Amino acid sequence: MKLVEPSVEEIKIDDTIDMIAKVARNCYLSTPKEPDEAPFVSRLINNCHFAMVEHKALTFVVNKKLYYEIKNINNPFVYMSNKNDVYLVTLSLRPIAEAYARKEFDNPFLVLISALSQRVKDVFFKDFEVESNENIRILSSEEISNLSYEERKIHQFVTMKIITDRGVSHELVRHRRCSFAQESTRYCNYSKNKFNGELSFIKPIDYEENKDVYETVFATIEKGYMDLASRKVTPDKARAILPNALKTSIVVTTNLTEWELIFGLRLDFAAHHDMRRVMQLVKNHFVKEGYIEEKIPA
Repeated sequence: MKLVEPSVEEIKIDDTIDMIAKVARNCYLSTPKEPDEAPFVSRLINNCHFAMVEHKALTFVVNKKLYYEIKNINNPFVYMSNKNDVYLVTLSLRPIAEAYARKEFDNPFLVLISALSQRVKDVFFKDFEVESNENIRILSSEEISNLSYEERKIHQFVTMKIITDRGVSHELVRHRRCSFAQESTRYCNYSKNKFNGELSFIKPIDYEENKDVYETVFATIEKGYMDLASRKVTPDKARAILPNALKTSIVVTTNLTEWELIFGLRLDFAAHHDMRRVMQLVKNHFVKEGYIEEKIPA
């Protein structure tokens, strides 16, 4: 049995394929066996695991005509702005890949493929020919960070890996305009060596005052889980006895506008103390990195 503290870290990878793979592997807590993650991401796409694709947002500079064609689709997960006749469209590859899978070859999303790297094209849109378009390009991370604050709130997406308990994660996934990739109790077998054959729990805030109860309960649950595993009970069945206190790793991706909304709700006095504890860690990181224009409370 292991007790761990909540923690947060940002996942920031420029390469689209590597970013998607890094986030997806959080679900299985797996590590790549080969340096090239393209085959792994290809398997995700072939199995229609498009939720993982959402964790890499791309900001395209487009022309006016394409901007309004995309706007008319009215997709709530496409983020757009027009300032001084500079037309910006931010989205993940998911709506593009889904349009491609449905063979909607007249869909304006597919025009954006022309700006993608050849590596991305080979994984997502192999053998699909699209004319190059000099009016379409992808903004770099540095260019996005140099946008005005109002534009960054729309187009700057931040991906955070949060170590917390299952109770907090159940609340986090209520935020609709986010993308999530969570450690799976269906596929993670905690009896295996990669987990040191033990369960990990988030250390409760009142642990010292009620240490005897927590340790007894956690030890009992761990023994029960390992006993089930020794009977060849699969993880998707054995997870039935796992508690809210179980440690989990959840990746959350969304833009600054949504993160600010989350901070407002989840740092409120009415929010659960465990949620406030972890969200303060996330907000502190945002302030440190200059993502939001707000000072950390003393």
